[in-house]
Amino acid sequence: MPAEKAAVACREALFKRIGRRIAYYRKQNHWTQQELAQRIHRSVSTVSRIERGAYNHNIPLATLADITHALQIHLKDIFEE
Repeated sequence: MPAEKAAVACREALFKRIGRRIAYYRKQNHWTQQELAQRIHRSVSTVSRIERGAYNHNIPLATLADITHALQIHLKDIFEE
C-alpha cells in the first residue's frame, strides 16, 4: 500500500505541475481561461480544472495537444520544471 500512495502522490504532483505550466503560458499570452477555452473548444471549467491539477487525474492527450498548439509551445514545455 505505501507504494500505491507514493505513486498517487507523484501523479497528483505531476498534474499540478502541468496545470501550473499551462497557466503560466496562458498568462504569458495575456489570455483569460475563457479565451484559452474558446481557442481549444473546451469549457472554462475544463481549463480551470486542468490548471488546478484537478482534472480527475486523466487529461486526454488530445486536450494537451490542443492546449500546446493554441499556446504555440511544445508538449514537452508543460512537463518541465
